Amino acid sequence: MTQTIHIAILMIPGAAQSATYGLIDLFQTANHICQESIPEPKALFEVSRWLVNDGKVIPEKKGVAKDPNIVIVPPVLEGQEYMEPPKDVSTWLLKRHKEGAVTCSACAGAFMLADAGLLD
Repeated sequence: MTQTIHIAILMIPGAAQSATYGLIDLFQTANHICQESIPEPKALFEVSRWLVNDGKVIPEKKGVAKDPNIVIVPPVLEGQEYMEPPKDVSTWLLKRHKEGAVTCSACAGAFMLADAGLLD
């Protein structure tokens, strides 16, 4: 049986769209390679974008796993959102981590992980 690994990409205001879509392409390509080369892959990725809206973190689409296995914070190119993230975002990141999700970032996304206390 194939396991689904749920990946959430956090869409912070001003996030680099190229990084976001690049990550989505990367995991879709990994799925494609696995499905072509392994008769029954042990795991495949499901990637979803999670929006930061009025300080809340919500999935972009309905039907997305509420508890992602992996959370990725992309770099922010505009504004100072990563320097002073909304408290709800830091709380959400910390909660996902405590529930067992792997939390990681690209570039300036590390500031948000630090604000959540995940780099102590």
